[in-house]
Order: sequence, then C-alpha cells, then structure tokens
Amino acid sequence: MVKGSRGSSNRSRSYHRAKPSRKCSTPYKSSSKKSARASSSNNKPAYTYQANLSGGRKYIGMATSKAALKKRIQTQLSGGKGASSVCRQSKPTSISRVFKHASVAAAKKAETARYHSTKAILGAHKVRGAGHTKAFPK
Repeated sequence: MVKGSRGSSNRSRSYHRAKPSRKCSTPYKSSSKKSARASSSNNKPAYTYQANLSGGRKYIGMATSKAALKKRIQTQLSGGKGASSVCRQSKPTSISRVFKHASVAAAKKAETARYHSTKAILGAHKVRGAGHTKAFPK
C-alpha cells in the first residue's frame, strides 16, 4: 500500500457526496412562517432584572417583553403563584436594576453573565437565577 493513497481517497470522498433525490411524493416546502416568527421574537427587546431579597441575597431574572416584565416583577414581589421558588422562599424587598436587551438571546446571555458576576462578588450562597434556582441554605 502506498503511504499517501489512503488519505487522498478519503479526501476525495468528502468532496463528492451524493446529492439527495428530488423525486418524492411530497415536494419540500420551507416553513417561512415558522422561521419568520422565530426570527421576529429574537428581534424584539427582552429584559433582565435584579431583585434584592431578604438577608442580602439577590435573584437575577429575565422577561421576554415589557408587559411580561411588569407582570413578572409583580409576581416575584408578591411571592404568589408563578413566582420563582427562590422568591417564594426569600421574599423580595425591591427590584434594584432592570436592563433592556436587543433580543431574547442577548437577554439570556446577559442574565447568565450578570448571575456569574454577582456570584463572584457576593458568593454562591447569596445569588440565584439564570437557571441556578437551588434553594438557599438555611
């Protein structure tokens, strides 16, 4: 066997792939409505917020619209149905910061970054949010 022959045949195979057959019972249709809906929701602004909880603890949260933000803050402050388990356990005293982001994806990224930066300052035992919602130690 020649040393370079095996590698060259593998390379040529990766460039010459079989094209899919266009003959099928139902023609392919793109789902433009679905993709348009998904892209428009990503282009709408989203919000992140920081809630001050009892005992000097913090909760970092996110909402996908301004109306959802108002409803979410009211729910978190009341501690009622729909509030995060963390906010039901440690009553929020106030909302200290609200940030507007260009999209839901940007808000999720910012929520995670804010959680980690706040955790670095206060410690893991004082911060919850961004998917980290384990109950605070008593």
